Amino acid sequence: MLPSVSQAPTDPEFVQNPYPFYDRIRKLGPFVFWEDYGVPCTTTFEAANTILRDRRFGREPLKEAVRPVEPRLASFHEVEQHSLLQLEPPGHTRIRRLVLRAFTSRRIIELAPEIKNLCLSLINDFPDGEFDLLDAYATPVPVRVIARLLGVPEELAPDLLLWSNTMVAMYQARRTREIEDAAATAASEFSGFLRRYTRAPELA
Repeated sequence: MLPSVSQAPTDPEFVQNPYPFYDRIRKLGPFVFWEDYGVPCTTTFEAANTILRDRRFGREPLKEAVRPVEPRLASFHEVEQHSLLQLEPPGHTRIRRLVLRAFTSRRIIELAPEIKNLCLSLINDFPDGEFDLLDAYATPVPVRVIARLLGVPEELAPDLLLWSNTMVAMYQARRTREIEDAAATAASEFSGFLRRYTRAPELA
C-alpha cells in the first residue's frame, strides 16, 4: 500500500514554491499516491529513470482504460492521437522516421547561420527600457525556427504559437471546460490551416 499524499496542484503557494512538498514526499519513499491527481507518483530520480527505461511501461493507455472521446473534443484528439509523445512502435517508429527527414545533420548545419542572424536581429530590436526577455527573445527564436522547418511564412509564427499553447493547456492541472473548448477550436484551426497550406500555400 502506497503512502497517500494530498496537495492541490493549482494552489498559488504550491505553484510558487513546490519544493517543501517535494521534500516531504521524498521522505515517504520512492512512490506515493497523489490523491489530487488520482495516480501513483515517483519521488526519486532513480525510480523515475527506471520506469522510463522499462519497456513494460508504455506511453499508450490500455485499451480497456481508454474512455470514449467526447464529440466536442474530437478535433483535439484527432491531432493528439498522432503525437510522438503518446505513441508506441510501430506507429511511433513510422512518424519518427518522417520527422527525422526534416532534422538531418546537414539541415541543422545549414540552419546555424540563419538562427544566428535571427538571434542577432531580435537582440538588435531590444527596446532601451525594461522588457520581458521571454517575449522579446526566448519565445520568438524556437517558434520562428519551427516555422522555417515547416516551410511556413514567419509572419504566421504567432498563430502557430497560439494554437500550440492553447492545445498544450489541456495537460495542465487547471484544465476546465473553457480550456477544453479552446483547445478543440485551436486543433481544428491548426489542422484546417495545414490542410489548406499543403494543398495551396498561396491561399492559406
